[in-house]
Amino acid sequence: MDAKYWPHTNLFTIASDMKYFLLSGYQTLPFVLGGTFLILGLYTAQFSMLFFLIGYLVLTPLLTLILNWFASIVIPSTWNHTNASFLLSSDSDICNMLSLPSSDKGASINTIITPWLSMVAFFLGYIGMNAYSILNKPVEYPPKADEATKKATDNKAMLRRTQVTVGIVCIAVLAFFVVIMRTLVTKCDSIVGGFLSVIFVGLGVFWYMLLSLNNNDRLSDLFGIANRLLVTSALNDAPYACLASD
Repeated sequence: MDAKYWPHTNLFTIASDMKYFLLSGYQTLPFVLGGTFLILGLYTAQFSMLFFLIGYLVLTPLLTLILNWFASIVIPSTWNHTNASFLLSSDSDICNMLSLPSSDKGASINTIITPWLSMVAFFLGYIGMNAYSILNKPVEYPPKADEATKKATDNKAMLRRTQVTVGIVCIAVLAFFVVIMRTLVTKCDSIVGGFLSVIFVGLGVFWYMLLSLNNNDRLSDLFGIANRLLVTSALNDAPYACLASD
């Protein structure tokens, strides 16, 4: 780097750049999550991530659009975030991933929940159910397993539960941070929007349970743990026969 640029780089400018980077990442968090899972899912053939994105990028925005469209019909057009902050979300560009559409009169369309909050709530519900499901998976021993094999299996189960427990703690901290930041600090979402986000948490839980049917969580587990667990049939010593080749 040229020496003439060195005096402009100090601790203050670095801190300012980091603050801008964190705020930008926070504002576009749903896009960051979706883009990360899309790239990893396509290039590593993780079908669980791709199936997750169907609910995350299609079902969640669609339900958000329906709720806000219904709210725009029921709520009087004279109401806005200023005089009904308990009900309506902020239309500020800082609070939204994309600019909100405007009506013919130039006013922004009222929203009761932002796509930002609904998508993050769906992700938290999905990943939370994912962690809970993996945590409660029973330990399965191979037939006629000796004490050493059982001990090794118990150690692997303990490591799996430790990993998932750490994930649950991180999810809880992230959920608390999101609710406080969006409803109380930045006031981007209303109190009603905070309660409505529970619907999208439930949608995330439902989508995970739907993908987990009859496949032992292999098509829904974002942690990648379920694919490393053998099913009960694979642990049985089935009879086999050796055939002579020609």
